[in-house]
Formats: sequence, structure tokens, C-alpha cells
Amino acid sequence: MTARSRCIVPARPAAFPQRGITTLVIAVLLLVILSLVVLFATSVGVFEQRTATNENRAKLVQSLAESSVNLAAEFMKANTRWIVSERTNGWLNAGSLRWQPCTQAASGTGFDPCLAEPDSARRALMYRYVAGGSMDLPLAATVPAAADLSTVSLGDADTNATVTVRAALCRIDDIDPDNPVCSLNPEEPGTMAITLVANAEIPGEGAVAQAKETIATFRLIGGAANVPLVASGTVSGLGNAQLVANPNAGGFGVPASIWSPCPIDIEAGSTGSSDPLCPAAGGGIGSVITCHRGEFLRGLPTEDLLTACPGTNACGCPSLNAGALSGHSGGSTRESIDILDIDGGEGALPDIQYFPREPWDDPNDPFDDSIFEVVFAQDVVPEGQTSVAQNCGDSGNQDCAVVALRNLGAREINCAQLGPSSSGLLWDRSGVCSLPAVVGSPDFPVVLVVDSNMRLNGNTVFYGMLYVRSSTNSAVLDGAGGVEIYGMAIVDGEVDLQGGFTVVYSEEIARAIIESPAFTSFGKVPGSWLDARNAF
Repeated sequence: MTARSRCIVPARPAAFPQRGITTLVIAVLLLVILSLVVLFATSVGVFEQRTATNENRAKLVQSLAESSVNLAAEFMKANTRWIVSERTNGWLNAGSLRWQPCTQAASGTGFDPCLAEPDSARRALMYRYVAGGSMDLPLAATVPAAADLSTVSLGDADTNATVTVRAALCRIDDIDPDNPVCSLNPEEPGTMAITLVANAEIPGEGAVAQAKETIATFRLIGGAANVPLVASGTVSGLGNAQLVANPNAGGFGVPASIWSPCPIDIEAGSTGSSDPLCPAAGGGIGSVITCHRGEFLRGLPTEDLLTACPGTNACGCPSLNAGALSGHSGGSTRESIDILDIDGGEGALPDIQYFPREPWDDPNDPFDDSIFEVVFAQDVVPEGQTSVAQNCGDSGNQDCAVVALRNLGAREINCAQLGPSSSGLLWDRSGVCSLPAVVGSPDFPVVLVVDSNMRLNGNTVFYGMLYVRSSTNSAVLDGAGGVEIYGMAIVDGEVDLQGGFTVVYSEEIARAIIESPAFTSFGKVPGSWLDARNAF
């Protein structure tokens, strides 16, 4: 047998080892990709966390800067009476050392608030706030001893956010009302503007924010009357009244003592007025004497008016023959140029042709329709009318003068609560007002509004402006007893003089009312906010 040869074919290797390697490679690749994704996501998360933290810190310091400017503004409002005052303890007093001219180099470290004003010429006429001299205030504990208005720390030890607030002052000179300017020593002090500048930061983190805003003063009332006794009705009575004139009421050297659109029947010969608010002429005004300040002082220095005269017999008007202006003394009568009334042309002057009441008012002036409008700068009487409108308030049916007084911040009190420390705009609505021995002070006079009628009894020294109010011009001021008013008295109606009644016009009181911090407030200047310390 022939041997048969065999072809041996090598066996093909198994395929599964190759498939395992591919799976391993793919798994590794997927793991690498997932690791990259995780690392990227972690990086993005950390970035977003840092961004959120930075944004939170930025918002924190920005809010802190803005809130601190607002808190500083409220501090100014709370201490207005001292900040705007030149008297003892006032911030504008030369001895207070509260303000330093911007022309002087800033002391200490930190930012200079004067740079908030970009105009270098105006900046040279401004002040920066610096602490220093003593200030005897109820809020003295809140006044910092450092050069900063306030430095406060907020949050815990980890945050340690701080803010510094400083201020720059512009005292506005109103000598030219059409061109008010900043002045280091204003000839006619007007309003003032204070720029508050805040710098907030979180030390070590680079979180910093600035903010600045300007607040300025404005008057709450129109001002003080220029005549010691003003009435929308008649002035009469048999009392022994004395009135000291404003020597320059009608211009330099032109005095005025009484102003009324009705007959002031000193000479007992008036023919009366056609005004329906005025009664027929009577038989005289009694023993009324008007005089100048010098005659009233009886030889005392003129600066002693408010210190030597009140509550004493050291001062008083002389008789007609000894220098009085107008009056009824014994059998003699005289109506001089200081009496402004309508009585058929009796006296030294013809009948007046002007008064804050229709028909003498200007139809283009909303604040000359009543004495109330002139004094408080509030439009409450419709043009061509004499009574206060009754369509004000949220309900639309309230007395407009009542609403105006509330909007002005008049504090409703009872006259029994008054005293020497009283000041500001006060309002007794009870209709029964009994004054204590002393009301107000020469430095801080009172503007007292009394509704309806008022009878002055007893011995009282009153510093300020007394306003007896009536929406229908029907009020009555009954002057009796030894009442002395250093300032002025105004009545929406009649004045009945029945005793020892003295009204002494005082330029010092009038100026104190006009400039009184009690009638001055701070308000924000629109458009003055900026998120930077220095102006552009």
C-alpha cells in the first residue's frame, strides 16, 4: 500500500483575546473623557462660585456705600438745628471747628471729599467736614471724634466690611438770587448744600465701592411777617396796647406797626371800609401807642431789647408828645405812616391798595390770596376768593389749610405744654389756648398756630410768631393782661385790644424764624447720586 501524505493546516487562533483588548482601550478612553469632563465641570463650578462670591462682595460693599450715604443724610436731618446754626454750639460757629476750607490741605489719610466738586473755582469756596471742637448736644455721643463723619463695621470677623463717610459743604450766598454761589463767608446766607461721600470696602479682598449724593436745605415756611400786628379784619378795642414798629417794613426808614384792610380807628374819625369782612367804623381804638425800638428801650442799648425788656417795666413806648409814632394818648390822637389800613384816607397815608387778599392779589401768584398763603407759602385759597378751599386731602373734602399744616410737619400740642424750650411750628386745635409765663426763646422762637379764637390773659412773654387761624377770616384775638410778644402777631379776623398788650417787632426774632433750623430741612438734590467719590 502506498503511503498517503497528509497536509497539515495550522489552526486559526481564537478571536476573543482581540475583542478584550478593544474593550479595554475603549473603557480607558471613556474614563479619560469622563475625567476631563469632571475636571472641566469642576473648573466651571469653581469659576462660577468665585464669580458669585465676587458679585456678592461687590453688591455688599455697594449696598453698604449707598446705605451709609442715606444714614449720613438722616444724621444731618436729625441735627439740622445745629448743623445750620451760627450760634453757640452750632456747626457754623467759628469756634466749633467742624468745617475746614477746601483751600487748606487735607489732614490725615484717606480720600478728600472736596474732590467731589469738579469745578476748581467752586471747590475753593467750599468746606470739608473735620471733627474737632466741643458740641453740647443731646446726640453728642453719636458725633465721632475722628475726621470721618462715621466709620462702621458690619458683619462678622470673616466679612469685616467697613465704610467711611465724609462731607463737603457749600454755603450758598443769596445776595444775587439769580446767580447763587458758594461762599466761605456769605453776605446773605441762604441754603446750604452738603455732598456726602462714602467709601466701602472689605480689606484684603479687593471689594471696594463708592457713592456720593448731595443734600440741600429748604425752608418749610415762607418766612416771618414784616409788620408786628397783621389782621385780615378790623383792629379795635379800649386797651392800653403798645406796638413797636418794624423800622424798615416799607423800605429803609419806612416803619409799619399795624396792617389791615379795615379801619384802624385811632383818630375816631374813620368812615369805614366797603370790604364785607370789615365792620363799620367805631369810636376809636383806645389807648394804643406805637413807637420805634429806640424810644421803647428808654435809653438802654439796642442790643438789650431781648434781655432787658421782657417781663420788666424797664421798657415802654413814650406818649405822643414824647416821640411816639401813632396812637391815642389822653385827648390827643395821631395816625402816622406806620398804620396801613383802609379808612377813607384818614391819617398820614392814603388808603392802602395792597394786601394778601382779593381784590389786591396778583392772579398769577398762587401764594398771595390770604395771609396764610404768604406766611406758609401754601396755595389754599382759590383765586378771587377769601376763604380756604375745602377740597384737599385723600378724601378730597378736607380743609386745605389743615392739610397744609400737617404736610409742613406742624406738631399738634396743647398750649399748656408750651414753655421756654419750645421751638418750631406748633399747632393748638383745641380753640382754648392759655399761655404759660414764657414761650420760646430769642435763639429758638416759636411759630404757634391757634385755631379759631384766642384770649391772651395773665403775664406771658412770647418769642416768635403767633398766628390765630380761621379758614373764613372770623377768628378773634382778644389781647388782655400783661402779654408781651417779641416778634409778630397775625390774625385771620379781628383784633380786640382789651388790656396791657405789647407786640415788639424784633429783627433778631424775624431772622431767627427765617433761619431757624426748626423751619429748615434737608432734601436730596435730584441727579446728584454717583457711584464714585470724585466727580467726572
